[in-house]
Amino acid sequence: EVGDFFRREVKIWAVGLNFATNNSVNDILIYMFAINFSIR
Repeated sequence: EVGDFFRREVKIWAVGLNFATNNSVNDILIYMFAINFSIR
């Protein structure tokens, strides 16, 4: 279960970093916040 959670977090950050390359820092922070909030 911990491993699944870890892999999910890594995927989120990978997508987030890829997203950040084409967007501003503010946009990526909002995106990451929305993703983390939706998980909880």
